[in-house]
Amino acid sequence: LRDEILKQAGFEIVSMKDKDWVYDCIEKLKADIKKYNLGRDYLYDGAKYFHRSYERYRESQWDGTPCVFEPINKNNRIMLSKKMEEALNAQVNAEFWSAYLYLSMSNHFAAAGNQGFANWFSIQFQEEQAHATIFMKYVLSCGGKVTLAPIAGVKTEWKSPLEAFEDTLAHERKVTALIHDLCVLADEEKDFGTANMLKWFVDEQIEEEANAQELIDSLKMIKDNGFGLYMLDKELKARVYTTPAPLATSAE
Repeated sequence: LRDEILKQAGFEIVSMKDKDWVYDCIEKLKADIKKYNLGRDYLYDGAKYFHRSYERYRESQWDGTPCVFEPINKNNRIMLSKKMEEALNAQVNAEFWSAYLYLSMSNHFAAAGNQGFANWFSIQFQEEQAHATIFMKYVLSCGGKVTLAPIAGVKTEWKSPLEAFEDTLAHERKVTALIHDLCVLADEEKDFGTANMLKWFVDEQIEEEANAQELIDSLKMIKDNGFGLYMLDKELKARVYTTPAPLATSAE
């Protein structure tokens, strides 16, 4: 994999000399990625390639003998730290819990005859499953192991659509905090690939919170107006599921 990355990018295989030389190489890598407009796969692999090699051969572990950067090896699992892998697995569980929550909301409104609200939350259920899948695929692509944990129980009844969407917004804010914690950890671990992958989720959470807030505002204006609730329910029935970009890209 290393040799193919270097071949496609026009790099040369060279030996490590000292710490400052490694930093120079990283800067040259960034410049080449920008100059040749290389895709994110080169950025992911190149950054991990240099960083993991430096971590392994830095002064505290390196006797000074010149050596070629070691290739990315999934069997050695050098692409994800243990701490990062555990955190991503925890997020997988959180995404499935979110899906479970929205499925509960969907069934609640379906039983109440509000098919539009039921559909909106059903789409949310599918999206959260997709989010979990994105994280699982990423962990596996980095040579890590996906460990599924039990999913805790969720709420099953809501007094009104407004209460359900207020719960939705509160929950999405918690998810946003979890994503931000992952970003902080990726920065601490100098895990450039994971940091880049998480950018999509950061943007996604902005949209999730905005959508929930918009529906809360609408419901507060409608109040107990039956016709208003009917029209909103009808509008939400038209919502359709769209495959998230990371999964759509990987499918291609």
